[in-house]
Amino acid sequence: MSYSSNKDVDHDVKSEEVEALVRDMMEGEKGKKMRSRAKEWKKKAEEATNVGGSSYSNLNRFIKEALCYAE
Repeated sequence: MSYSSNKDVDHDVKSEEVEALVRDMMEGEKGKKMRSRAKEWKKKAEEATNVGGSSYSNLNRFIKEALCYAE
């Protein structure tokens, strides 16, 4: 089963277009904002998965409930 379709892909990509997009992501304001947001999400993910974090607590509660039903 394939999830991609070549009919939606523009095969006429110019190296200058790719260069401009990469340069914008590396040096431009849009790239800076994206990196900043990625750092925020990384921090939130680390907090959630640390002991006492929401993801840690939810998984711990799920495991306890699953073990109660297994008995």
